[in-house]
Amino acid sequence: MTGVEGRRGAWIDAIAPRCAVWDRTSQTPGIVTTLNFAGGRGGEQAIAYCVNAPLINALYVQRTRSEMPFVDVLQLWCRDASGQVREDAIFNGAGEIGGSDGVLLECPYDYVAVGLHGRAGDFVDAVGLICAPAPANQPALKPPSGIGGIQADRPVLKPIGGIGGIRKAPDTKNVGGVTPTMKSRLPAPPPANPTPPQSPKLEQRRYDLPAIRSDDGIMERIDYCLNFGEECGDPAASAYCAATDPQRPIAVEAPLEFGIGRTFTIGDRQLCEQDNCSSFTYVVCAAP
Repeated sequence: MTGVEGRRGAWIDAIAPRCAVWDRTSQTPGIVTTLNFAGGRGGEQAIAYCVNAPLINALYVQRTRSEMPFVDVLQLWCRDASGQVREDAIFNGAGEIGGSDGVLLECPYDYVAVGLHGRAGDFVDAVGLICAPAPANQPALKPPSGIGGIQADRPVLKPIGGIGGIRKAPDTKNVGGVTPTMKSRLPAPPPANPTPPQSPKLEQRRYDLPAIRSDDGIMERIDYCLNFGEECGDPAASAYCAATDPQRPIAVEAPLEFGIGRTFTIGDRQLCEQDNCSSFTYVVCAAP
């Protein structure tokens, strides 16, 4: 898990984890994908992530002071692969840190965050953290100092917030992490036949203001989500590449353009006509 994306207003309306498969060679995350949102459709869209420290291993959750409290601040505590670089990022509504009840959820020392769980209805009621072992070949992360809170003793940390909303159980099929597998130390046998020469790889191609024809025959800007409010970011951009340029079906770069006002989802082919309907400034498509 490398960050969070969602919608926010007076408090946090909806939230989704942003995840990437860890590249063990470069010790950096790969292409980031936003998973399914939990919560309502109000508020404005926003993203929070750490730039120089992509691994999240603690989450500060703060809620409003009310009879039905909602989550209004999430603070991400991030580390790099060596544990030396430390950053934090804030995802909040109108609340500020220290203005309401808050609890720190911290993964064990050699674990990192791979997803979220909790409860949500029209707003985000509670958020918890799902932890997994740090990527292979990565030194154990040191505990952050001076940030207080509680020490986690299990990989799925209890959600913090109100008691409303629908419980979102941990999704073991889609939590954004990978489990390292043991590999044999014996060298692989040489291939029986020489590998045939590979064809030259196609150059990447950029599509500005990406659009697709709707069911009414009108060219519409593609929505930032593949389906309405779900599978946002890379899934939608890659679906556009696959439909527009089959030889380059993978999106490698697709910056968000927030608040287009009218977009069309490629997956379930729905028209979005709200102020927070968003698209991509451009999409760069590449061959596998």
